[in-house]
Amino acid sequence: MARIQRTLDSMDEHNIRDEAERLRLWELQQFAYDAQDAVDEYRYELLRRRMEDQNNQRQSSRSRKRKRKGDKKMRCSRH
Repeated sequence: MARIQRTLDSMDEHNIRDEAERLRLWELQQFAYDAQDAVDEYRYELLRRRMEDQNNQRQSSRSRKRKRKGDKKMRCSRH
């Protein structure tokens, strides 16, 4: 991605007069934007799933603790 961006930046510095070359440059730039969007979406989804997993683990841990406390109360009240 960085290499594409450097190429685009260097091309911008040159005065491109050929319309076909300008069109190819524009298409390459659009491709680079789309690729970066895909990478960003992937990273976002990865982080979202990690957070979801952490929340699920916390909830599971809390449920087990409550269940253990409930079991202890039941044992104590029977004696």
